[in-house]
Amino acid sequence: MKHFLYWHAGTRLRRCLLFFSLLAPSFRIVAQGVAINETGAAPAPSAMLDIASTTRGLLIPRMTTAQRLAIAGPAEGLTVYDLDAGSQWVYAQGTWTLLAPVPAGAILMRTAREDVKMAQAGYSFLWPQVISNGQTSLAWQTPPSLTGAPAARAGHVSVWTGTELIVWGGADGVSYNDGARYDPVLDTWTPMSATNAPSARRDAVAAWTGTRMIVWGGSDGTVLNTGGVYDPATDTWTPMSTVNAPSARFRHTAVWTGSRLLVWGGSNGASNTQTGASYDPGTDTWTPISTVGAPQARSLHAAVWTGSRMIIWGGQGGFLTIYANGGLYDPVSNTWTAIPANPAISGRYECPAVWTGDRMVVWGGLGVTNAGMFDPVTLAWTPISLTNAPATRQQHLAVWSGSEMIVVGGTASGAIVNTGGAYNPATDTWTALPLTGVPVPRRYAVGNWTGRAFVIWGGETTGNTRVQDGGVLSIPTSNTYYLYQKN
Repeated sequence: MKHFLYWHAGTRLRRCLLFFSLLAPSFRIVAQGVAINETGAAPAPSAMLDIASTTRGLLIPRMTTAQRLAIAGPAEGLTVYDLDAGSQWVYAQGTWTLLAPVPAGAILMRTAREDVKMAQAGYSFLWPQVISNGQTSLAWQTPPSLTGAPAARAGHVSVWTGTELIVWGGADGVSYNDGARYDPVLDTWTPMSATNAPSARRDAVAAWTGTRMIVWGGSDGTVLNTGGVYDPATDTWTPMSTVNAPSARFRHTAVWTGSRLLVWGGSNGASNTQTGASYDPGTDTWTPISTVGAPQARSLHAAVWTGSRMIIWGGQGGFLTIYANGGLYDPVSNTWTAIPANPAISGRYECPAVWTGDRMVVWGGLGVTNAGMFDPVTLAWTPISLTNAPATRQQHLAVWSGSEMIVVGGTASGAIVNTGGAYNPATDTWTALPLTGVPVPRRYAVGNWTGRAFVIWGGETTGNTRVQDGGVLSIPTSNTYYLYQKN
């Protein structure tokens, strides 16, 4: 096994390497820290010292009380074990402080019930306690900080990583190829590296793979067929291959299947297309999507991933052509199944759709007043209620919260709005979004569901002015905590 350590001079280096080789079964020093373990694993990226063992513990310096008190100029945070007192002590704010154990009778809350572990730690189970955040309905929270936020823009892309909102690209007079990552817990922005990033663009597509963001296509005045893969863990970009990539386009759609990015449709600025391709980020390769049985060429359409198939529906064809049909694409068999038009559901474009887990919900779009849910198994549409629904609109945002479709913003009757609503398909009912604390009206914004909140950012407001702010719409939450008392 190799061991790495850097020291001042040759003799000391050899002695130190020998010492640490004998110290533990595995000792590794790499740029990010030190690992001591029995498996040869590298240290965790966030740790300077990472010690792991299931059979041995860590001994900190041990000394008598007199020896502890005789330490000259102890550093803030210095920790020792006092043999006389039989306890650990830390030097904090100019004095030695006992690290006291949890006193008997103290109450501890846990989000999971683990009787055995808590009993082993000297705790007794009391009872479960439900704690709510105090909300009774959807509510707008404190908007994201502007410190370090990207410049105002529209036509940008975003993904939710599980912990951060990544915003990239877009335009405000000029196109951008920069962006930032927003942490809603810390309310902080972290700039993204531009090294090897795709060229500046707007109207691209983006998807989150589980570890990386893929950005492809768009326009900077010239339509593009390039893209990049961004890794937030290393803040690095990797350019995507253009071999067998789809032709240059914008106003297209993309869905992530769990292993591949499916790109389809869009416009090259002169005409629309019915072509597409599947991108594998693991091999950096493109595979064309069959055009046999594919929907007619279109742009500004809706697309969702069902878990096994991509649904394409609606959109704009040639001049004054609006589609009310679509197709189901199966990437395993590389085949299409037609979705015929339904007289009850009007054709539309600039209309996002959401996937509920078994249905696609379509609401809004240019010039329509009806809406519906599509079942990909039966190929049947079910109209949805419009009672208490927001004013019809296009260019809005829509997300699925796990129980409701939430829509906000967009253009309604020629005006950019900040109203919205939440649709519950289980009850076929709408609830208006609150106006207290609502962000300024906007269209062409981005928005993602975090699991507890709808975070929106950027876009274009009244007067075609790009905005640099956003909003956080949260749902009522409650957690069950399990209470334990120290014996």
